[in-house]
Amino acid sequence: MSLASTVVLMGGLLVAGCGDDKDSGSSAGASTGASATSTGSGAADTTAAAPAASSSPLTPESSGVGDSEEAASGTPIKVMVTAPIDSPVGTAPGVQANVTAAFNDINAHGGVNGHPLKIVFCNNFNDPNKTAACARQAVSEKVAAVIPYAATQGPSLYPSLEKAGIPVIGALPSTQPDWTSKVAYPISAGISQMTLASGLQLKAHGADSVGGMMIDIPSAHVQESLIKRGAQIAGLKFTTAVYHPATAADVSAQVQKLVSAGAKAITFVDTTAATVAAVKAARQLGGNGMLFQQNAQSLDEGLFSGLGSDGGGLLVTAGLPPETATRQFPGIKLWRDELDAAKQAGVKDTDTKGSSQAAWIAAHALAIAAQKVKGSVTAASLTKALDDTEDMDLLGLLKWTPGQGPKEFPRLNSGTIYFWVAKDGGYVIDPKMPDPVDIFAKAGLR
Repeated sequence: MSLASTVVLMGGLLVAGCGDDKDSGSSAGASTGASATSTGSGAADTTAAAPAASSSPLTPESSGVGDSEEAASGTPIKVMVTAPIDSPVGTAPGVQANVTAAFNDINAHGGVNGHPLKIVFCNNFNDPNKTAACARQAVSEKVAAVIPYAATQGPSLYPSLEKAGIPVIGALPSTQPDWTSKVAYPISAGISQMTLASGLQLKAHGADSVGGMMIDIPSAHVQESLIKRGAQIAGLKFTTAVYHPATAADVSAQVQKLVSAGAKAITFVDTTAATVAAVKAARQLGGNGMLFQQNAQSLDEGLFSGLGSDGGGLLVTAGLPPETATRQFPGIKLWRDELDAAKQAGVKDTDTKGSSQAAWIAAHALAIAAQKVKGSVTAASLTKALDDTEDMDLLGLLKWTPGQGPKEFPRLNSGTIYFWVAKDGGYVIDPKMPDPVDIFAKAGLR
């Protein structure tokens, strides 16, 4: 879903989509052979079908889950996955497909203490009423947890789950409840943290000044303050911020204002389409030496169709490493291997979008926490396990203490930011910023 699809104001914090509007998925996204029963709310009950054998040299044993050579056969542990499918404002079948890929591998190696993880899928259509219905279904189904598509409908998702004490694991923090609700357990950094870290990446690439370009919505003003704050952290001069209407196709006037103000770099909190248009406009205005920076949560494939395979050399901040970083990060290799195995098992719609990746790591985090439960894994016992966890090693990608964050983001523990560069039709680790940083520490929030 592109940024323009679902950007609303909630508690003065930015709510942004996550680059999934180009997905062309089915209405289910479940593995072939998995049982599925749709309900009136767009839900389906599926058990992840385990492949005959894991193709990954990094089995879930690497994360302390699934140490058996036999497939799980106990009573299933139900987990709701909710995401929009074929909604008017986007579709994200990759969320369910990525959770299925993780559960497949975990279940093939013994599951959680012998119990398989089972998906109850609910299509929220990115609609507040349908999202609330999915939450009520999660309560009635007595699921142990909910793994959501980046919860752009957080205000509708959380109320019923809070009353029932059902943990929400792994939402890319996009709405205020994602980092304040007592049942929220976000894992990786979201758009606000990525924006705050943008100045560090620009500084590493030689910028001495930066301006901001934003879609003209009220919440973008909050992100403007984070660009300013990020510039201050990095020792950059902030020049100005410019805004354009959501429907604008031509942003050359805005780019000219930034050039005239002396900006040597532009940080975007914007759609991919506007980013592409701005890069093209800058080149036409003679700004070939300008740097351009965007957050991973707002990007889609339009970057490469619009600017070619180099993506304009766009600099990118993200909460996790890119899919190409399999050599640097064994956890990313595990991700790709599990997706490949899932495809071979007939799982449709596997993709590597940011929201899909967040759902995948949430699936592993849930399993690691559930493995610590003595007795039945319920919402209550899983919540206790999460609350008792400190410094969970998430496949070498993040250290996670669930639900413990700084004052500004009290439920968001991870301020870890990875830095990417657009290249060869995809993204690679930024060679000038090869190591992640804790932006909370850099900003003095810890």
